[in-house]
Amino acid sequence: MFGDAGGDLLFGDTRDGPLPAGYRPGEVPGSNFVLGGGGDDTIIAGFGVDTVLGSEGDDSIDGAGSFIRRGPGDPSPGGAAFAYSLDLADLLLGGGGADTLDGAGGSDTVLGGAGDDVVIGGPGGDVLGGGPGADRFVFQPSAAPVGRPDLGAGAGDRDLVLDFEPGHDRLDVSLLALDVSRPALFLGTEPFMDRPGVLQVRYEVLAEEGRTLVQITPAAAEAGGATVFTGEIELLGVHHLSAADFILGPPEEPQPPPPAGLAVDLAAIAAGVGGFRILGEA
Repeated sequence: MFGDAGGDLLFGDTRDGPLPAGYRPGEVPGSNFVLGGGGDDTIIAGFGVDTVLGSEGDDSIDGAGSFIRRGPGDPSPGGAAFAYSLDLADLLLGGGGADTLDGAGGSDTVLGGAGDDVVIGGPGGDVLGGGPGADRFVFQPSAAPVGRPDLGAGAGDRDLVLDFEPGHDRLDVSLLALDVSRPALFLGTEPFMDRPGVLQVRYEVLAEEGRTLVQITPAAAEAGGATVFTGEIELLGVHHLSAADFILGPPEEPQPPPPAGLAVDLAAIAAGVGGFRILGEA
């Protein structure tokens, strides 16, 4: 399937959109090759093992598929668990531009290419790359409809980031926080703390193996003397990380501007002249 030079909306499963009702377990739709072409494209790769190339432009690429639902009596399988079971290992390539790529279900390979990209692996052990540019790798909590974690633990279950650059790219784990009102903790290489419900992030440098292991827990606990963590991210290469390499919480709410007609004479305050003066409109 090919797009043209404009901004295209492309569905991988059918010519006109999501799969029609009536699919059942065991029926896996075909795999797709989708080329977006120039322009800012939106591509829904669909179910199966798909290959998607966004090419130039600021593209949005989603590796998942979707069903058309016709109502309560629709014989199509309900719930996201079946949908994710059909979404297999995709290859998503962003190309040039500031792209957003979401692998969704399956063990995907998601590569942003040139530009400042947003790269999301989704459930499964994914291989992620940002390419040139300041990229943001987003990790999400357990996919509630299917119960499969975005972050696994152990080789084959955790995500692998191929080209993370400290001070340039960032790992966004803010969605993993159980309680956003409690500030997250970046611990460096120190062990997890006894702070149940607080998002905690630490890392280990495995220099001999040439990789760095990030460990994350939103609720540290002790089980048999070992700290339990909910997920890992493997970074190819040896990296010494800081809190600036992560997005640990939601952005701060912008502060409202002061009421019109009011200003503070900061120069007078600094000089100690007249104390604190508020200047209003005449």
